Amino acid sequence: SLPGLGCKGKIDLMLVVDESGSIGSGNMATVRTALHAFVDALILATDGPNAGQTSFASIGVLNQELTDDPDLMHDAIDTLVSGGATNLSAGIALANDEFNSARDRADAPNIMLVITDGVPNVCYVSGCGSPSVEAAGYADAARADGTEVFVVGVGTGVNTAYLTDEIADTAPPTHYFAGDFDTLETVVLDLIDCD
Repeated sequence: SLPGLGCKGKIDLMLVVDESGSIGSGNMATVRTALHAFVDALILATDGPNAGQTSFASIGVLNQELTDDPDLMHDAIDTLVSGGATNLSAGIALANDEFNSARDRADAPNIMLVITDGVPNVCYVSGCGSPSVEAAGYADAARADGTEVFVVGVGTGVNTAYLTDEIADTAPPTHYFAGDFDTLETVVLDLIDCD
C-alpha cells in the first residue's frame, strides 16, 4: 500500500530535491514537470496540505517556506537547475529547520519527501568525515522530531540499500525507486493517490 498523502488532510510537506550535476538539464526539466504535477495533485489549502521546498547540490537552499499557495511552490520548482555536488545533509537539515519554524502547524503531521539520483558526497558541516553518515544523522534527527521521511531514488546511480536503511523511515512503505526520470512523475503521483 502507498502512503495516500492526498487523504491525510492537514499535512506539512517539505520537498527535498537533488539538483546535482549528474542529473543534467534534460532530466532536471523532467523533475520540474513531475513536481509541478505533484503539487497540483496535493491540492494545497489553508486547512489542508501545506508544502515547502529545499534543494541541494554543492550547498543547500530553502527555496520556499511552508505555504498554502501553489503559485509560490510552482515558482520554487521552476528555480531548480542541475549543477554541482550532492549535499544531501544540507537539504534535509534545512527542511528540518523549516519544520521547527513558526510556519510549521502543530496539528499537521510533518512529511519530508527526498528525491535524489545519487549518494551524498559533500559535508554540510565542514570536516564531517563521511557525507553519507552525516546525512543519515540528519534524517534520524528529523524522525526524532516526529517527521516521516520518504525517499524516491531515481535512476541507476542510487545506493538503494543506503537510501532504504539510512535515510527513509524503517516502517514501509517509505522508499520508492524510479528506474529513470521519465517514471518519476508516476511514482510521486502514486504517493498522493488515496486508492
